Amino acid sequence: MPHNGLSRAKALRRRATVLALALAGVGAVQASPLDDTFDLSLGAFVLSTNTTVRADGSAAPGAPVEVGTPINVERQLAISDRTSFRLDGYWRFLERHKIRVMYFDESRSAQKSITEEIVFRGQTYPVNAQLSARFDTLVAELAYEYAFLRGEHYELAGTVGIHDLTFKLQLTAVGQTLNQQQSARADANGPLPVFGVHYVWEFYPRWSLDALFQFFALKFEQYDGNLQDYNATVFYMPWKNFGFGAGWNQFRTNVNVDNASYDGNLAWRYGGLRLFFRASY
Repeated sequence: MPHNGLSRAKALRRRATVLALALAGVGAVQASPLDDTFDLSLGAFVLSTNTTVRADGSAAPGAPVEVGTPINVERQLAISDRTSFRLDGYWRFLERHKIRVMYFDESRSAQKSITEEIVFRGQTYPVNAQLSARFDTLVAELAYEYAFLRGEHYELAGTVGIHDLTFKLQLTAVGQTLNQQQSARADANGPLPVFGVHYVWEFYPRWSLDALFQFFALKFEQYDGNLQDYNATVFYMPWKNFGFGAGWNQFRTNVNVDNASYDGNLAWRYGGLRLFFRASY
């Protein structure tokens, strides 16, 4: 019996050793952001925004164009910030070549009795009018990257892509000074070209830094202005193909728009904390 017990103990130790070696082997083979093929990050985008919109227009066809009032959407219309779902990802189809995507949207609304007269798309909303406002935004991006510098633990790439910014602001009011309901809407959809640099650094096993800067400053179709986009994240991959991370994204744009549905100016700034889960292989 003692002999059999000793044999069983040795067998258990051998199995434990094999299991430990197997687990160590699994942990050693990590999906690296420098050589993985697919990456997908899903999470929350905790936004803080500041938006100023000016929409010119005429009260009737053929009437003179009235310059709109610059409206601070968050302050004057009482539209508060909210957290949005966000998706980021890429496909590395060759060692130095990537296709990158990003998407998030939000819809915000509020009602307020305004304390300042507002002229919007040719409509005049007087002081004390009860104003219902809805502001919808969507940001999507498709970009190509080429890594012109690559090392064992880093990658520096140039990027060029299309940053699609869609927004719609609708104001509807019924107040004691109004004889009938007034409603007006301004919307624009602009696929803007962006250029930038993207740096990825694996600074410790399973830990990586991802930094991206993009810009646009030229006249393009119906838009004339500038755009800046800063993005920095740190992520940790405790498992072979899965991990999580956090980062900050700061975006600024100031453009003049000239089209049938919106003639005016948009100054939009958002910044926010990103919290996400990451899958990579």
